[in-house]
Amino acid sequence: MRHTLFLALFLTAAARGQDIASPMFRDPVIRVADLKKTFHPRLTELWLTALNRPEAEMRAEAARAITAAHQQGMTGLGVAVEPLRRELDKPGQHPDVRLAVARALSALDAKAAAESLLNLSRDHVDLREVADPALARWDHPAARAEWLSRLREEPFRRGQVLAVQSLAAVGEAKAVPRLRELLSAPALSLASRLEVARAMGAISPTGLEADARQLTADPLAAVTLLRRHSGADAIKLLQDFAKSAEAGVAAVAAARLVELGPEHLTPALDAVLANADPAARALGVEALLKLPSEGHVKKLGVKMADVHPAVRAKARRALVDLAAAPALRPAVLAQGMRALTAPDWRGQEQAALLLGKLKHTPAAPALVKQLTAARPEAFVAAAWGLREVAEPATLPAALTLLAKLHAQVLKVGGSAGVPNATPQDVDRQMSQLAQFMGQEKYAPADKTLLAIAPRFLPGDPQPKFTPVGGESRAASIWALGRLLAGNPRADAVALIELRLTGDGMLGPDDERVRRMSAVALARMAAKSSLPALETLTGGPDPTPDPLANTCRWAAAELTGRPLAPPGVKDMPQREWFLIPLK
Repeated sequence: MRHTLFLALFLTAAARGQDIASPMFRDPVIRVADLKKTFHPRLTELWLTALNRPEAEMRAEAARAITAAHQQGMTGLGVAVEPLRRELDKPGQHPDVRLAVARALSALDAKAAAESLLNLSRDHVDLREVADPALARWDHPAARAEWLSRLREEPFRRGQVLAVQSLAAVGEAKAVPRLRELLSAPALSLASRLEVARAMGAISPTGLEADARQLTADPLAAVTLLRRHSGADAIKLLQDFAKSAEAGVAAVAAARLVELGPEHLTPALDAVLANADPAARALGVEALLKLPSEGHVKKLGVKMADVHPAVRAKARRALVDLAAAPALRPAVLAQGMRALTAPDWRGQEQAALLLGKLKHTPAAPALVKQLTAARPEAFVAAAWGLREVAEPATLPAALTLLAKLHAQVLKVGGSAGVPNATPQDVDRQMSQLAQFMGQEKYAPADKTLLAIAPRFLPGDPQPKFTPVGGESRAASIWALGRLLAGNPRADAVALIELRLTGDGMLGPDDERVRRMSAVALARMAAKSSLPALETLTGGPDPTPDPLANTCRWAAAELTGRPLAPPGVKDMPQREWFLIPLK
């Protein structure tokens, strides 16, 4: 089901801090070369030769290489279809070769091999995993009868599941009577029953309400039957299912109701928003967004403190969207301020991101207060929000905290002794504060930024690495470039150029630091650093290396020469079991 798939991807992809961006990586925008995969022109010839070898492993590897190359974008592999078909049809073929060849033919979309795949899959069960999906994709007429016949076989195993899935894919209505029998079979496992219900729902978009009512012992299968239904009776059933506490049931029902129109979810909306399943709650948030009102703005404000990070982030993004309506913007801002000053750290985090995105200047004092929040999620978001709001009156407080954090990091380590925080948390907050200084060109920050930038602790004859994080140091250097724009001050140029060029036996600095060093030197008009920059451009050829392209940009800025387009870099694909010598 479309909504269910999207929600699964949405929930698993949720990552802490994913909305906290850094302007230093976009100012300037550095383009790099596009990568183009290339393939040796004799690869196909070589693999077809291997396909004719007597060794089974050689033939299997050749088929696997053809499959992989096709998936990577290699063209001209159609010439392999007939040789692969011959291998598939050979009597007594080795099982590994047969399976590898079948996969290659499926990948190449070789419909001409359909009859061979169907015939072989009758006798070789392992081939069905490849053959059945391919035959369904091609809608091979003879395969339908085979799948219908297989549904009658006992016991219900993987082969029958594949038949069910294939019949659903081609929409074979003749399967419905047998699927209905299987749906009520007491010996069928819950997983198999769900597959049967999914197939019935895919084949029959109407008329399954009675079947759903009979599946009282398996509500997930029951609601799955209705996944394409749209009549009034089905909607009422789906609304009932949306109130279910059974795992997954509410999410499936809510997804269909939202597809049909978010207003259909309204009778079950409160239950969905309170459901234990985050996928269901996310759908409730989606409905709130699509049915805008002040009351729904308040509900979204509450969901900014949801226990699941993806759900609370979705609620906050919905509020951002709703704030575009002048009539709702005051309510959105009120919810943001409420959550920012409430005790729940989850709401504090999302509120800081919301109010920062909306550039709500009155939030600045509360954001300053949250810079020392108990949880890192909240204090990092507060630093980002404060930079986005960009209220000049808050710069002194932000600088004071930045200097304090730096001193604490040097004293007690990367976490700065902050409870609940990791070195990465403190690094990210310091980075946002440093970028705030540079963004606003706040001159009093000069000394603090210079102190943060070095790679080594000062005043020690034996170089010792600083515990200050790489993102903070990169941000400080970027900020110095903005503060000292057009002013190649000797102390800053010397420090920053050293961060660009490296440290001898101790190796190069963090790449982010080096990239921001190149940017800062260009901004400061440090023409004396041009030789150092030019040694790191990597020559004239296109490259995907961000540092080389940043140095090219910096050199162009210092010389006034036009910056060449990044171009395209060929990436020869060589990781094959056989490659041509020439």
